[in-house]
Amino acid sequence: MHCRYKKNLKRLFIVHPSFWVKMMFGLCRPFISSKFWKKLSYIDDLAELYSFIPRSEITFPEEVLRYEMASKSRIAAMTIVYLMLATYLRTYVPR
Repeated sequence: MHCRYKKNLKRLFIVHPSFWVKMMFGLCRPFISSKFWKKLSYIDDLAELYSFIPRSEITFPEEVLRYEMASKSRIAAMTIVYLMLATYLRTYVPR
């Protein structure tokens, strides 16, 4: 990275990082300064990002918003299945 950009970089957010992205950054760790690692943040969802950057100051491509909605619906579906299973186990399984 050019010296001018390194000096001005306050924080680097990686939104929706995959396992491979995290692994590649981990492999590069010995070759990159510790100052950079203090500036790097992995963000799992946009709500977490909005706690750092106001919503009015940032826009996202439609694909990112669709991915966010799909991941939230997967989490909601898993939560519903978990609650149904817990209810079934409390109701029908003898103790």
